[in-house]
Amino acid sequence: VTIGKADAYRFLNQATFGATAADAQNVIALGYEAWIDQQLQRPASLELPHVQQVFATYPPGADFTQLHEDRVDIWLRHALHAPDQLRQRVAFALSQIMVISQQSALVGYPWGCASYYDMLAQNAFGSFRDLMENVTLHPAMGVYLSMLGNQKPDVARNIRPDENYARELMQLFTIGLVELNPDGSVRTDGAGQPIPTYDQEIVQGFAHVYTGWTYSGAPSFATAFPTIANQTRPMQAYPEQHATGTKRLLSYPGAIASVIPAGQTPEQDLDNALDNIFNHPNVGPFIAKRLIQHLVTSNP
Repeated sequence: VTIGKADAYRFLNQATFGATAADAQNVIALGYEAWIDQQLQRPASLELPHVQQVFATYPPGADFTQLHEDRVDIWLRHALHAPDQLRQRVAFALSQIMVISQQSALVGYPWGCASYYDMLAQNAFGSFRDLMENVTLHPAMGVYLSMLGNQKPDVARNIRPDENYARELMQLFTIGLVELNPDGSVRTDGAGQPIPTYDQEIVQGFAHVYTGWTYSGAPSFATAFPTIANQTRPMQAYPEQHATGTKRLLSYPGAIASVIPAGQTPEQDLDNALDNIFNHPNVGPFIAKRLIQHLVTSNP
């Protein structure tokens, strides 16, 4: 198929941060599929090494929260000049779905925010199930949606597992609030009403799954605290704060682990829970629509 100049520019304005004459000629010469194959092979341009390099020039006692400005600066340089344009564009789309923000408790986590974005870039073309797990266990997400430090229930001390991440992973990152058909249209019941994907009991079940995880490298849950190093490493499970009872998850035809049995490890519970969400029939249409909106057209 012969690709015209206008078609090449249209394609690049969706697949990159902006077409250039040289890129358009490359698309015309290679064709769409070969250009995409070329992009898939290019390694991710990363933010964290730049943030670390800049911090090495800071004098003792300097305000390290200013590193967020350097993180934004290297993001812009990558958007303008990085060779892995498709990867960067997909990472940006994912960052608008699986959101964190430095305008939050993460103001003191410039390394974590850079590492989180790098994780999205490195997972941009991989397994969505892997991406779900990497997002779930990243300490920047753990801080932002308060899964990090989530404790098992303690009736005497009026402690109940935090439900924030349990809701948002389903509502915003994977399946949404109502059941969908494969084409993304809303499924309805006999009365014509949308069918909810989950209820409060399911939220509580997932909230209990996400207990016992906090910063890595500590001898115990209670002694874990943030460092420059562990805000860029996956969170660690500390069994002493993990809820070990049964947990109700999503129910749907062919559901995997719709009820988690008691007595499993934190890692087993997490695997079961993420598999349960990942295999829900909403994931495909829900995520595909959002990627189309961010990469192709706002009204699919």
